[in-house]
Amino acid sequence: MITSTPNERDTCQKNEILQEIERVLVKKTKKLEKENEILRGKVSKVVHDLAESEQKNIVLKQINEKIRYNIKKINGTRTKFEQITSKNHSRRELEQQKEILLEIDTKKSHQHKKTVGIVAMAVIAIIVSSTTLAINDQQVANYEGMIKSSFVIENLRGDTVETAISWQIPDEKILYVNIIDDQHLTPERFEVIRETIFSEEFHEIDDSELRKGPKGNVSKYYIGWMGALKEASKEPTKFPIPTNMEIISEKNYIAGDINIRLTNLAHGDGISGFTKVIADTSKNQILKAEVTIYDVDRISLKELEVISRHELGHVFGLAHSSAPEDLMHPEIITPYPYISPCVVDAVHSLYDGRKKSEVICEK
Repeated sequence: MITSTPNERDTCQKNEILQEIERVLVKKTKKLEKENEILRGKVSKVVHDLAESEQKNIVLKQINEKIRYNIKKINGTRTKFEQITSKNHSRRELEQQKEILLEIDTKKSHQHKKTVGIVAMAVIAIIVSSTTLAINDQQVANYEGMIKSSFVIENLRGDTVETAISWQIPDEKILYVNIIDDQHLTPERFEVIRETIFSEEFHEIDDSELRKGPKGNVSKYYIGWMGALKEASKEPTKFPIPTNMEIISEKNYIAGDINIRLTNLAHGDGISGFTKVIADTSKNQILKAEVTIYDVDRISLKELEVISRHELGHVFGLAHSSAPEDLMHPEIITPYPYISPCVVDAVHSLYDGRKKSEVICEK
């Protein structure tokens, strides 16, 4: 018979307890691993669903921007169509008036010929001045209520871009563009404005699309001002065209030569953007420029891009264009809101010392 000492029995019991604890821990560990695996699967699904939802939101936002852009394009086309229709209608009315007058004069002449035997020739004098139509008293008595008139002046010189005032800085001087850092400046908006300043990309657009020439001839329309300014700089100018710029983001207007501020406030006159240029008019020289873009939370990124591009045209010294299809027109209705060759020519003319003038577009 083998007997064990109390110490051996205690050791044995401890070993059994430890083994039991180990078995329980192994069981618990396996259970926890299984639960963790299930949890990881759930987390993975949630992450996937969130990513998918975010992607859907991006796509929906792009679709919404495309719809808004197409609506603007349709409205612009409708406006042009209405203008053309109005002109055609006025021409038709004038032709009809001439036919009516001719017919009545013929009848009067025929009646007079019967009674007297003398052919009388009716002379109708139509004098267009401003928007008035003048005829003699006897004709007023006979034709009252029949005659309408309209008056249209076609500009045979071609469309123009007005220039105002230029920067006059050395080549080596840096123009600092300060996009004011506040709650409306999201990373997406910052990138949009940065692109309108620094992009050198361009679209090649057929001249026939904008009624600038026959189909098959294409012109460059720049996305960003850096590309347009460099294009204008290819020929020497009296004053350097500013192409040396850096972008910063501070909370005050002191930091930048060009300051751009985004606000959710609406302008009292309903305008989308406003540019104020501080200048030394005696030298025709811009000293500082401030751009404000309104209603920023209610406009799309595409609209922000177009407004920024237009206002920067004023920053670099341009006024407005007379062409409705041009970016620098007071109302931006063009389906191609990019920097046109005419705008590039206007920049070159301004910095070549022309000061305030009108540059006639070649196309």
